[in-house]
Amino acid sequence: MGSLREQLEAIYATRGELNAAVVVEEARPDDHPLHTRFEWDDAVAGEAYRRVQAGELIRSVRVKYTTGPDSPIKDVRAFIATHGENETTFTYEPIVDVIADDFKRRLMTQSFERDWKQFKARYDSLTEFTALIIADLQETAA
Repeated sequence: MGSLREQLEAIYATRGELNAAVVVEEARPDDHPLHTRFEWDDAVAGEAYRRVQAGELIRSVRVKYTTGPDSPIKDVRAFIATHGENETTFTYEPIVDVIADDFKRRLMTQSFERDWKQFKARYDSLTEFTALIIADLQETAA
């Protein structure tokens, strides 16, 4: 059967490319090792896809702001993902509400910091990429 990585490498070797559509197509036969990792009931999967689309819609909304009359106009997402009733679900809240609440703003900042550290750790070994980020940060700070 092999690990997920081995299965995906096999698909890449066979097809010469690896993307979501190719993986779904390869996993479609009932006897494929990845078949059970997908929901094949169209009634269920259709609803799940609509949720994906709804999430994309929510994340696409932006709000513009400026820090002063001579400052450039910037934009951020209008809604921020926050934990729902349990730690495994997310809900979205208006960014203005999150920023106005000291506790939620602290949580958001901690989340951003954690994301940044994970991003940095992932790409830190790529010296050229790291140099680009440092140059950009220095340019932004100037």
